Amino acid sequence: MQTAAKTSTDPTEAIVHLRRGLIAQGYRVVPCSGKKACGLGWSNSKWSAEQMEGLARLYPHGHNTGVLTGSVVAIDVDTPDQATSDAIDLPLKFHPVAVRVSADVTPFGAV
Repeated sequence: MQTAAKTSTDPTEAIVHLRRGLIAQGYRVVPCSGKKACGLGWSNSKWSAEQMEGLARLYPHGHNTGVLTGSVVAIDVDTPDQATSDAIDLPLKFHPVAVRVSADVTPFGAV
């Protein structure tokens, strides 16, 4: 008899998994409480994937994850319109972590 795979309901495990995925793609992550970065010296942080569990324990209130954008081109879209938000969000649902796109690739088809 086969049993279903166990899924964790521990939010810390999901946060650690997300941050490790971002680091694997070359991003520098920062734990955040809301939009505020946790800890001192966060702008110079260079945490490794192996440090993510300890970082989650050190900042248990840091449920959000920021990405340092020093070398990252980022687009932040804020809209009060639900249809616009859904149109932007839909392609991102197919990617478990943020997507890095090089200059010679057009993401999600022509925009």
